[in-house]
Amino acid sequence: MNINNQKITQDSGRSMVEMLGVLAVIGVLSVGGIAGYKMAMEKYRSNQVVDMANKYAVIAYSAYMTNKIMNNGVANHNIVPAFIDTGLYTDPNGNPTNVINGTTIGNASIIDEDRVAVPLTFAEKSTCQGVANALGAVTITTSTATALASLSSIDTKSIPSTLGYIDPPSPPPSPPYNEGSLEEAPDNEDVETPVQQPLVSTCDCNSANPVATAVFKQS
Repeated sequence: MNINNQKITQDSGRSMVEMLGVLAVIGVLSVGGIAGYKMAMEKYRSNQVVDMANKYAVIAYSAYMTNKIMNNGVANHNIVPAFIDTGLYTDPNGNPTNVINGTTIGNASIIDEDRVAVPLTFAEKSTCQGVANALGAVTITTSTATALASLSSIDTKSIPSTLGYIDPPSPPPSPPYNEGSLEEAPDNEDVETPVQQPLVSTCDCNSANPVATAVFKQS
């Protein structure tokens, strides 16, 4: 047998360096894909909150205007339904809830004939920032944002004039009380003082309990 005439073959393959390079590329693409997916999901969650809050604002405004028409132009600013009563959103068990993607939607408030304010309280700062970006919200101080989100009275001195805050219209006056009648005297202690509210959306996403006030224009 002539060894010189034999055809010697070798198995071809990849070196370790080449394999490590391929794995590195796959790793980079995976990290980028996961990050992109996370950002897309966060944007979806934020947009869902904004969409639900906007739908609620429309329902609240419709209730307000209907009440105004039925009462000869005198509207009750407290007539708007609570979000949970609208049935716009339900939990996995089908029960109405006002908590959407960890965000609590509070009771709406009529600012004026054009705007409705909806307070939002967030469980995650990332959702707050996503909602703020979607609304074009203005960042304000923690104390003011928290007060607005709870629709409580606020210190007007801490409000930036650029936000255009206004006082909602005062509720209609009570009818005159006739002392000679059997009617009960009106209880003035139950009259709520209107709170100032912004004409634009505001937020505070950097506090321990992120909050925002979403303002939706209706006309």
